[in-house]
Amino acid sequence: MRIGIVRLSSFGDVVVSASVLGAFRRALLALDSRAKIEWFVDERFAGILADSACIDALHALPMRRIKSAKAAANLWRYLRAQGQYDVLLDLQGLLKSAIVGKAIRAKCFIGFGWSSTREGAASLLYTKRVQIAYDANILTRNARLCEVALEVVAGCVLESRESGGLESKSLDSGAVDSAVVGRMDSKKANSKKANSVDLDSVDFAKIDSSEVDFAQLTRENIAKYRAQSFGINRAKIPREVLGEVIDLVESSKMDSGKNAAKDSVSDFVENSIKDPIRDSTARANASADTTTSQNPPAPNASANTSAKLYKALFVLEASIREKIYPAASYAALARDMASALRAQGRRLAVFIIYNDDEKGARDFYNMLSADAPSDTTNAPESSLMTSSASDSSIVAHILPKLDFNALKFTLASMDCVVGGDTGVTHLAWALGGAEIITLFGNSATSSGKNMRATKIERVLLGNPYLVSQSARFEIASIPPAQIFTLWQSLESSP
Repeated sequence: MRIGIVRLSSFGDVVVSASVLGAFRRALLALDSRAKIEWFVDERFAGILADSACIDALHALPMRRIKSAKAAANLWRYLRAQGQYDVLLDLQGLLKSAIVGKAIRAKCFIGFGWSSTREGAASLLYTKRVQIAYDANILTRNARLCEVALEVVAGCVLESRESGGLESKSLDSGAVDSAVVGRMDSKKANSKKANSVDLDSVDFAKIDSSEVDFAQLTRENIAKYRAQSFGINRAKIPREVLGEVIDLVESSKMDSGKNAAKDSVSDFVENSIKDPIRDSTARANASADTTTSQNPPAPNASANTSAKLYKALFVLEASIREKIYPAASYAALARDMASALRAQGRRLAVFIIYNDDEKGARDFYNMLSADAPSDTTNAPESSLMTSSASDSSIVAHILPKLDFNALKFTLASMDCVVGGDTGVTHLAWALGGAEIITLFGNSATSSGKNMRATKIERVLLGNPYLVSQSARFEIASIPPAQIFTLWQSLESSP
C-alpha cells in the first residue's frame, strides 16, 4: 500500500502532525508489512521531517516560490508525476493543502468534513470526509484521520486476500519496532510498485475490527512513540555544535537520580557518539517491550567538573510577540533554578539559540554571564560562546544559528525546555527527552488567530503548561516564580 500525507506548514503544526507517525506506522505495518508512507511539505519545513525512519519519501514543495502560472503548472506536473497513491491524507485541512492533494493522484483522498475545519470548502475536494469537532484536541483529530486511513487499508488488504493477491501478515511488536526504528534502505525503491486494489470493489462491511489496531492511535500511544517520527543526521551537525553538546551530554551521563536515566546509552549508540533521538526511542521501547540497554560508559576526563550539569533551553523567539516570554524573566527563572540545583550539588547550563533575533540572544547571554564582555556583537557569527556567571552556578552557551537537523539534536540533548506555544517548544516535546513547560496566553479573554480565540484544550500535547491569568492574550505576565514552582514539582516527581 502506498500512503501519502499532506501537511505543508507551519513549523509547530508540521511537528504536531508528524508526531502521530510512530504510532500510525506501527499500526500500518501490522496490516501490510510492505506499506510505504510519503509526506508532502513546504520546503521551508522539510528539515523537520528529514531523516525520519517513518517516511519513505519526503516531497519538499516550493510553496512560497509559486508566484506565476508557470510555477504553478510546474508544481502540478511534479505532483501528477509521482504516480498513484492508494490513500492520501490531508492533515492540514485548508484549501491550499486540499488543492495540492487534489493534484496528487489518489484512489482515496481523506480529509476533515465541512464543519470540522476552518476552511470548509476544502472538504469538497475530498473523496472521504471525517466529521470531528473543530475544537477537539489536535492529536485526537489527526489520529481520527489516520484511523480512517487504516480502515481503508484494511479493506484493501481484505479484498486483495480474497482475490489471491497481497499476503499481509501481522508483525509482532519487536518486528514493528525494528521496521520503524531501523534505517530504511529502500525508501525510494518500489514506491510505485506497491500492491493496490480498486477501492470501489472493497466491501468495508466485511472488515474484521480485530484487523485494525486502533489502540495504537490513542493519545497515550502517540505520545509514547512520537520520538520515532523524527530523525537526526549527525554527520551534518556543525562541528562546534556537535562537540559542545556532546561533551556536556557525555560528561553528565553518570549524574545520579532521574536525569541519569535520561542519558543512559542504548543499543542505538553508534561510533561512540550518542544519538539523542534514537536513544529516546530505545528508552520508550525499553519501558514498553523490556528491551535491554547497555551499561553507560565511563565519563570523559572532564566529568569531575561537569558531571552534574543540568542542561536547559529557553525559547526566546516566536512568530508573534504575544507568544514571546521576556528575556529578563527567563534570567530570573534561571537564577532560581541555578540556586535550587546548587543546593543539590549540581550546576545549570543554559543553551541559547536564535533564528531571527541574534541580538536578543546575545543580550540574554550577557544577562546570564556576569563576567562576559558587555558587547558581543562583533563576535564571529559561527562562534560558540561560553561563559560562567559570577556565582559559578550558571554556565551560558550561545550556539550559532541552527538548521532543523542541529536544532533537533540540541533539543533532544536537553534536560528541560521552557517556551511559548511555538514550533521549537513543540519540537522539543515531540523528541521526547526533556521536561517541557509550555506557556500559553489567555485565549478565553481574546479574539483572533494564532490561538487568541482557540480553546486551549485543542492544542494541549500532554506536557506540563501554564496559562496567563491576565485579561488579554499574552504570556509575558506569567511570573517566573510560577514557572519555577512547576519546574520544582517536575524535578521532585518520580
